[in-house]
Amino acid sequence: MKTLLFELLAYGITNILVFGSIFEKWRGFWFKISPSFFGKLTSCPLCLSFWIGVILSTLFNHMGYSSPF
Repeated sequence: MKTLLFELLAYGITNILVFGSIFEKWRGFWFKISPSFFGKLTSCPLCLSFWIGVILSTLFNHMGYSSPF
């Protein structure tokens, strides 16, 4: 159950950051800063979801939650 919740959280955050209109200016800013890395990262759901998973795992581990796996 923890794994499913973790995956849904990562999926939701990724979709909001990549496709959400509220973050369109944010994506444009990162594309101007570094189009080859951050521009591609913020437009690729597969790329961004990996890093979202890394950040969430680190955050949960730091907060004392057990591993979701």
